[in-house]
Amino acid sequence: MEDPPGETQSSYHFPPYSERELNTLYGALHTADSDMEKKQILTSYGLTVDEAQEYFRGYPGYTDPPHSEGSST
Repeated sequence: MEDPPGETQSSYHFPPYSERELNTLYGALHTADSDMEKKQILTSYGLTVDEAQEYFRGYPGYTDPPHSEGSST
C-alpha cells in the first residue's frame, strides 16, 4: 500500500537539475536570438516559463521569456 501524497515527500524543494545543468541552460537562454528560441530551449529541458523564472530569478542579466498565451507550437 502506498503512502498518501505529502507524507513521504521531503519538506525541502530541490531543483531537478544540477548547478552545472542550470548554468548551461542559463547560457543557452542568454545567447538565444528570439523568444521562440528561448521557449524551444526551455521545452527541451522540460521546463515551463514559470519554472525558469523561479530558477533564474537571481541570475545577472536574466530576462524572462514571454508566456505563450493562445499560441500553438
